[in-house]
Amino acid sequence: MSHPRTSLPEIDAGKLARIVAARLPSLEDRRAFVHDRGVGFHTIVRAATKRPLAAQAFLTLCAGLGLDPLTLEPAAGDMPPFRGEVIWPMAGAALQVARHLHGHDQRAVSRAARLSLATVNRAENGQALSAGSLLRLAAYVGLHPHAWSGPPALPQAAQTRNVSRETCSETC
Repeated sequence: MSHPRTSLPEIDAGKLARIVAARLPSLEDRRAFVHDRGVGFHTIVRAATKRPLAAQAFLTLCAGLGLDPLTLEPAAGDMPPFRGEVIWPMAGAALQVARHLHGHDQRAVSRAARLSLATVNRAENGQALSAGSLLRLAAYVGLHPHAWSGPPALPQAAQTRNVSRETCSETC
């Protein structure tokens, strides 16, 4: 079974830089945006200078600016919400499922998505990717990249519970 050849999304770094410059023209605007939206200052500088971004940073910036990361246009009402963090193991599992449903091996995915075999392997193993790689693999799977987002993880201390041996049989 072959996967339909669709046009792969590309990040228009120039367009993103123009949007950042128009909406965040001053240093004070950028500092306020960092504080209010949780976007790293380094991310804003990289976007403004047309440099590549990690997927997490790119999606967070687009969400903060109210943009669809696929088009860099204002977000539409039917777009899935960005919930804070990319859940990389979920993205990897979705890629594996889609690949198996299409009868592809990783080489076929790398050709269809125009990515290296190593990038496809990293994705399936739940490792973080660049923004461009995430967009291409989301297109291959047929999902919006926001579909793989979830709430930010709890700090490690908040994830552990102190449960005594006496109550473990009741709660564990």
